Amino acid sequence: MIDRMRKNGLVIVEESKEDKRNLVIYLSDKTLALEDKINNATKRITDIFYKDFSEKEAKELDRLLIKIKENLKNE
Repeated sequence: MIDRMRKNGLVIVEESKEDKRNLVIYLSDKTLALEDKINNATKRITDIFYKDFSEKEAKELDRLLIKIKENLKNE
């Protein structure tokens, strides 16, 4: 996956200066330029997802989804 991201110019991969066995992965300028678009899209999706939910309902849904995630992780 990292190799594909590097080929697409999304990350920069360098050898660690401290330990040549390790790689250091940085986000590229191309990826950083997408940050606002990604944040805006995430906000739009979240707004749609929680539309017509009260704050209490949204918190309860979040709690339940976390519980489901933990159950799946433990299987």
